[in-house]
Amino acid sequence: MLKPCVITEYVDPSLARALPQIADLGFDTVELHTIDGTPVEGCTDEQLADSKVLLDRYHMHVANIASTIFFDARLFPTDDLGDATTDYPCASGDIDDHLAHLRRAIDAAKVLGSPSVRVFPFRYPNNRPAPFGTAVDREAIEGHLRQALQIAREGDVTIVLENCPHTHLPKGKMTLEVAKAIDDPRLRLLWDPANSYRAVVDNVPERYRDTTLLEELDEVLPFVAHVHLKNYRYDPEVQPKPFVHVPLGEGDIDFQALLSLLSERGYDGAVSLEPEVGREGSLKSMRTLVEMIGA
Repeated sequence: MLKPCVITEYVDPSLARALPQIADLGFDTVELHTIDGTPVEGCTDEQLADSKVLLDRYHMHVANIASTIFFDARLFPTDDLGDATTDYPCASGDIDDHLAHLRRAIDAAKVLGSPSVRVFPFRYPNNRPAPFGTAVDREAIEGHLRQALQIAREGDVTIVLENCPHTHLPKGKMTLEVAKAIDDPRLRLLWDPANSYRAVVDNVPERYRDTTLLEELDEVLPFVAHVHLKNYRYDPEVQPKPFVHVPLGEGDIDFQALLSLLSERGYDGAVSLEPEVGREGSLKSMRTLVEMIGA
């Protein structure tokens, strides 16, 4: 049975205000990215303890800690990432800094009862030519993920690797190849079909470009431990970013078909909303998700 889930901050940045609204819509599973505006990996012990009390009060399970580990990390020392894209603790620093933040994220996962922590496949640089995700890129990513996995084993937590259009591995098939190469049960995939959909074509090696989302899901599913849901409408009049965020049932991606395939294939993990459409759009997306799962 698919588990409807939502990243709490899209309902309200305050965990105390978000959780009752989430519970009112029948959800009992959440994902945590920030708590009261602070990234989970940056929270104090007191903040984590207070959050656990709130989660227990509303009988909420935490499906995943959506950390930003390795997002703003240089894959190679000479990579130029430009300005940091976030104000988060791991928006800068070297690999060792990111691994230290990962340890903190894993500590948080243990306190909050989450089985997994998200990491990214390294933001692509401004000073190397596309495409990214080459064999050389993948080898470097795999090396750093093996370091992360040693920490994950010590903390008894699973690492979930998210495909992301701002990174070296925007497509699910690309993260799948890395997971297969490493072949460690502590490394699973966080599949985000919308990220695959909006990947910058020139950044993607040609052999990954023509796969449909249903075809990609069929391939990645044995490695998937978590799924993100958000939708886009492509509008070429909107520049420089023609992919416009819309509520779940209103965009270009046929999520009903994707959810049906997940269900048919026996996936019983979280399908987690990352709506990016404001509070009302997020609540609307939550209602739509419940309807889709029940269809």
